[in-house]
Amino acid sequence: MARVARLFSVAWLLVMLGPGLLAVLLLVVAATWRGHLFAVVAIGIVATPLVAFRFVVTRTRAWRVGALVMFVATITGLVALIAAVPTPRAPAETGAFSVFPSGTPRLALTTLLPEFDQLVLGSHLVAFTDPYLTATSAAHLRQLFVNVYRPMLEDPQFATLPTQLGEAFSVSSTGQRFVYVPAHAAGERLPCVVFLHGSGGNFQGYLWVWKSLADAGHFVVVAPGFGFGNWHRPGGVEAVEAARREALATLPVDPERFVLAGLSNGGRGVMRAVENDEARVWKAVVLLSAVVDVDPTEARWRDRPVLLVHGLRDDRISEKWFRLAEASFTEVGAKLTAKADPDEDHFLIFSRRDELADWVLAFLRLQPGFDPEHGNREADR
Repeated sequence: MARVARLFSVAWLLVMLGPGLLAVLLLVVAATWRGHLFAVVAIGIVATPLVAFRFVVTRTRAWRVGALVMFVATITGLVALIAAVPTPRAPAETGAFSVFPSGTPRLALTTLLPEFDQLVLGSHLVAFTDPYLTATSAAHLRQLFVNVYRPMLEDPQFATLPTQLGEAFSVSSTGQRFVYVPAHAAGERLPCVVFLHGSGGNFQGYLWVWKSLADAGHFVVVAPGFGFGNWHRPGGVEAVEAARREALATLPVDPERFVLAGLSNGGRGVMRAVENDEARVWKAVVLLSAVVDVDPTEARWRDRPVLLVHGLRDDRISEKWFRLAEASFTEVGAKLTAKADPDEDHFLIFSRRDELADWVLAFLRLQPGFDPEHGNREADR
């Protein structure tokens, strides 16, 4: 029996080595109390079966008490985690919302573990899987997450905003989206920016960055999700249009003042959506560190305002591709505004927030009806 116990113990440790080590790492690096609790619960889930088996084999009081304590503590921690999961608040006139077609997020590891902790943990692991990230650049990215998420979680609306990273494991759109509506007058119709996220999923941090722009520029932000961010896949164009139609049906937005924005891989969704935009519902386009993998056509892009923002130290989308995109938009007659930061990389949406806000707001204020001082179409009539 002792031999069987040893074999089981070794086999269980081998099977659970990966999850166990991740749980220990999370316990060390977690940024929130829920992250630490998640790590403790995960360690308990790994250890409880082993301790219980040892009790069955040895039937000693110590193993019995240990198994009982670990089981009760693990279940209690799990219940506390589930109870602490943020639930979507009912849409109101203003504020930030996480919208789920089913009404609530599905229960999964990605909803139990706060998004901040998921990103911090991922930044410790990504250098092993991402050819573009070294340990140094991963540490830099981790600090950017801290710089964005720490102040974000001090905002009560965002502290209780349910994450949507669970959708990153979907191959397409599930209809989930983030929404931010700034303070506005009763009956006022606002411009709307539809923002397409990049690879990795629809981060809460993106909405936080856009919130400051929306407050200053007096416009609504709608950020639909599309799986991991592969907007070029079937259903991507339809997901963009669905987000626009949902905004028209449920939000105080003006149908004549829609802007389409995309970050990184979200640029692929922007390019395809505009190429399908016969009615020219997208009055302007914003591309941030974007993948421009479709040659723009004159029929769709001539005279369309485009803001192209890029960091020239971007090792994912090099300066070469930025210059090619710049030339392509110019060639087809787009009203191009190009902004390049010589010292920034792919993550300037987090690292150059103030500079980015200046560029985006200056661009939007040039568009008809986007000047906050003259933006209320109802009042202008």
